Amino acid sequence: GVQHAAMAVYNAYVDRTPILMIAGLDYDGPVAAHNATDMGVLLRGYTKWDAQPRTLDEAIGAIQRAYQIAVTPPTAPVLVTLTADIQKEETAGRSIAVPPFKPPQILAADYIATKRIAAALVGARNPRINVGRLRTSAGVRLAIELVELVGAQAGSSAGNGPMSFPMSHHLRGTGVEGLPVDFTLGLETGAGGEPGVAGHTGPTAVIQGPPLLATNFNVTGRGGLRTDAADSLTIEADAETSLPGLIEEVKTLLTADKRRLIADRARKNEEAHAQQRTREWADAVEQARRGWKGSPVSLGRLHAELWPLIKDEDVCCSGPAGFTGGHAPRLFAMDKPYSYLGSQGAGGMGYGAPASVGAGLAAKQAGNGRIVVNIQTDGDLNYAPGVLWTMVHHRLPVLTVMHNNRAWHQELMFMQFMAGVRNRGTDRMSIGTTLKDPNIDYAKMAEAYGMYAEGPIANPEELAPAYKRAIQRVKRGEPALVDVVTQPR
Repeated sequence: GVQHAAMAVYNAYVDRTPILMIAGLDYDGPVAAHNATDMGVLLRGYTKWDAQPRTLDEAIGAIQRAYQIAVTPPTAPVLVTLTADIQKEETAGRSIAVPPFKPPQILAADYIATKRIAAALVGARNPRINVGRLRTSAGVRLAIELVELVGAQAGSSAGNGPMSFPMSHHLRGTGVEGLPVDFTLGLETGAGGEPGVAGHTGPTAVIQGPPLLATNFNVTGRGGLRTDAADSLTIEADAETSLPGLIEEVKTLLTADKRRLIADRARKNEEAHAQQRTREWADAVEQARRGWKGSPVSLGRLHAELWPLIKDEDVCCSGPAGFTGGHAPRLFAMDKPYSYLGSQGAGGMGYGAPASVGAGLAAKQAGNGRIVVNIQTDGDLNYAPGVLWTMVHHRLPVLTVMHNNRAWHQELMFMQFMAGVRNRGTDRMSIGTTLKDPNIDYAKMAEAYGMYAEGPIANPEELAPAYKRAIQRVKRGEPALVDVVTQPR
């Protein structure tokens, strides 16, 4: 089980996802090869902490400690291995002491730094706040409060993943054209966020969580930012925990004159946002129109036909957009902390459908009619097709739309490129990179697992009716799949 989960754990580690994993170990079990003297070593290179307790009392303490470590920044997966002896231990007639849980102490920006940042925000003529990936939705609400409090223009990484500033918020954007930014605050922007704005002339401050001490040289921490600029301030602390104190300090500096200036600045930034948002939508629509009537179906049309049917729903887009043309972050509204879950942290395949199961469980638990939409690549699904049964079994409100280009096209394109560079023919580049002969019918695959499905659809005129029928099923609380035969990219 641990070995099967290894790639998923690595994805979570690189994505800084806090997960408490409990693995079993039975030295006297029926399959000797399934045992290990040290189970944690299998994942130790990409977990934050692991333990293999010897007694039941130690196990209780280890699980509490594991959770505390997992959710303390830098967040990451942790592992506790429980032997069969501990799992089978009889507790009848004895009391089990569960120690009181102590919540983690998460570091906030210090008082002096908080005062400096607050003074800079209030004193700036045109401040900007770039918001990366915060820990929770509460942090997103605090970021919105701070931006609105000072009337700043705001940058967002919501097009890259969850827990960032809403893309449709009236202050999100690059502000008034030609007006230079004279102070920039970054909140967890080491993990992403919009780039700097042309014309920036002032100092900067960044509140950035501590780095993860990765043992793999390909994995970088979320800290380690440069601090050599004379007019920059870098604070290694949790931005979300720092925001309440920063907001209160800003409030103490807001005089009547400052509030009038902020109101005027916010109005101008709101007007600038409306203009920018109009341009962004126009560009997104123009990109979606390319190959509109083509068969197989273009990726732009696959998304554009779907958006009018879900735009008024509470939607979580769970699948990575990088392999589906990047249309979802452009066309769909990325305005809630969970609107787009982003890509797999380490690029591991077999991610989209399993991630959508997690999103579906969260949507079902929310109980407010939220649905999950997953634009699913075909090669990725073939790593773990059994998760379709999991969706059906748990009655998860997940719409899966297959991007069925019948290939691992990233690899196919690279092979074709290398063949051209080496002056060789491309007639054998499909070996090991395509999913043809026979073609896979994903609708039948889904039906075999008990899921409502339609397709394969190659005629774009059939998309909207199929989407409508599938969405009706999903809104009733069950999964559905629409298999769309698509252009390669």
